[in-house]
Amino acid sequence: MLVLGGLGAAAVATSRATRIDASSLCATTGPSAVTVVLIDATDSISSVQRTAIINRLNKIDRQLKANERLAVFEISPGTNPLTPAFSMCRPAAAAETSALTGNKKLASQKYDGTFKPAVAATLSSLLNKAPAAGSPIMEAIQAASVSTLQASDLPDEAPRRLVVVSDMLENGPAGSQYGSLPDFDDYKASPQFARATSDLTDVDVIVLYLRRDAGASVQGINHIDFWARWFAAQGASDFKAIPVEG
Repeated sequence: MLVLGGLGAAAVATSRATRIDASSLCATTGPSAVTVVLIDATDSISSVQRTAIINRLNKIDRQLKANERLAVFEISPGTNPLTPAFSMCRPAAAAETSALTGNKKLASQKYDGTFKPAVAATLSSLLNKAPAAGSPIMEAIQAASVSTLQASDLPDEAPRRLVVVSDMLENGPAGSQYGSLPDFDDYKASPQFARATSDLTDVDVIVLYLRRDAGASVQGINHIDFWARWFAAQGASDFKAIPVEG
């Protein structure tokens, strides 16, 4: 009776296992959370900066739990801002998979053989791009918000996080911050602000702040404060700027 009971319990557990979409590795019911990473490589990134960025992004990657979506976008005037370079849910690792109701070998193939290498390849590619003529940061944030942070398969209560790797020197249709930084209240009343508005309600924002010699007259505490106010005006629940070494 004990053996039959155990087999019966296993059968019930297996039948209730969450179905996983083969391409996105997300549960068919949707991801449980989302982290969006925007990488601005429109100016050159030094080897020290590149290493520091990868280390910090790897820490964020390790914080992901099974079925949390990671989407990585490139900030560039030459790409479709609505299409991520990478988007996949973090699969359960072998250590998180039950030998009774799951398949540890398959879990390892998905996590170690598919997810981790794909993340590493995407980051390496985007951090080694050639410089571009513009840096439409606000537009990229808006597009990522619409396509991923507000995705229809994401439950309303799902945690949302936005990580922006950038010098935050806006240079696109929303204006240019090269040379001078506008007063935020004046900018907020402008048509450029209205066009680049994003819905970042309940989104935690982390900026990995890259220093640029060309932006030395603009970057610093006032520049960070401008962006803190900009993100707050979009509804972000938290904002943190972390200087990147190099």
